[in-house]
Amino acid sequence: SSSFIQTASSANGSASSQPKNVYGGNIFEKLAFPLSRGELWLRSRDPRDNPFVRYNYYSHPLDLERCVNGARMIAKVLNTRSLKKFAYATGSESSNGFHFIGPALPKNTSDDAAMTQFCRDTVNTMWHFHGGCHVGSVVNHKYQVKGVEGLRVVDGS
Repeated sequence: SSSFIQTASSANGSASSQPKNVYGGNIFEKLAFPLSRGELWLRSRDPRDNPFVRYNYYSHPLDLERCVNGARMIAKVLNTRSLKKFAYATGSESSNGFHFIGPALPKNTSDDAAMTQFCRDTVNTMWHFHGGCHVGSVVNHKYQVKGVEGLRVVDGS
């Protein structure tokens, strides 16, 4: 709705300019410790060249299953009495009265194919990538990249 856009775009405005009775919140599903593994390659020795990254999201079937289960849990949470009082009365029938930024949950959350597609369509990362330089497999105990003389990992975040 335009109210939400105004609220989001006026983050530095005065509180009095904010619309009244506009609520918002976030519910995220995080797949901690995924079993899927991606790949990362250095394109060259030039530090300005971005590496090549293949994420391979959901390449392990249990990760996709966990996403579907998590999305179903979000649907259950949205159907609780505590959250229903924040739902809109009309205009959001496809999402149980809630407005979504991005795709809404499928109407039929028991439909495995729809939920699987929802997970595939909405996969995203949180903050930044990690785990590309495991000590022992990619770098040695001095954080020197194996096979690339003169290259070290100096920021493990």
